[in-house]
Amino acid sequence: MSLNGLGSAYLQMENIDDAEKIFTEAAPLYEKVLGKYHPDYGVVLFNLANVNTAKGNYLKAIEFLEKDLSIQNTAVGKIHINYAQALQAMASVYGIMGQFRKADELYTETSELYTKLYGKMHPDYAIFLNNYGMFLFNKGDIQKAEEKLNDAWGIQAAAFGEDHPDNISLLCNMANVQVQKDLYKEAEKNLFHAMKIAKTYYKKEDPQFSTVLNNLAVMYYELANYDKAEEYYKEALELRKNFYGEKHTEYAVTLN
Repeated sequence: MSLNGLGSAYLQMENIDDAEKIFTEAAPLYEKVLGKYHPDYGVVLFNLANVNTAKGNYLKAIEFLEKDLSIQNTAVGKIHINYAQALQAMASVYGIMGQFRKADELYTETSELYTKLYGKMHPDYAIFLNNYGMFLFNKGDIQKAEEKLNDAWGIQAAAFGEDHPDNISLLCNMANVQVQKDLYKEAEKNLFHAMKIAKTYYKKEDPQFSTVLNNLAVMYYELANYDKAEEYYKEALELRKNFYGEKHTEYAVTLN
């Protein structure tokens, strides 16, 4: 079936409204054709959860994820990537909602699943650690966040090398932690490294550029270098306006 693939493409392009329409259309079709306990039907519900998370409908997202987890547990069991991804998504939603204890429990459970599935040196485990690290950062546990992100970097660098495009997000997140620890030279080094990778692999209009620029602006603002901060904020703002439009949350965050 191609509806889920089309919806996923819209979701990756951050075309949330069209993604929601496709997944909403796909869900009853998948349930009817495949059955309500088929893992592919669960994946559609997982994608609907991602749509609702993007729209800020967190309780609705959790509802979809609970259904997906039940389906995946019945169809493929807990030691499966489908179950682990849904569990991680639920942890992320609870973290966004500020329910840190529940989120931490789910992240811990997800970590155990990923290590059983892949071991501790797999790139997918590194992606999980990157997400877990930013959850810890957002709840103020800077030391643990740094540990998770450093572990992720070790895996990513070993698997792909230091200049792989998948490293951009991780380098930015490591820099965020370093800014909080007043390690500005290290943060600047990581952000310029991220920018170098972005220039190698992406066009300037790509959101990867605005993400790095926004992080540079934050760092220079913390350093009270307001001229440089303003320069990077303006550049990030222009790129996000052109890519997302003026009514998107990413544009609003930079504008703020």
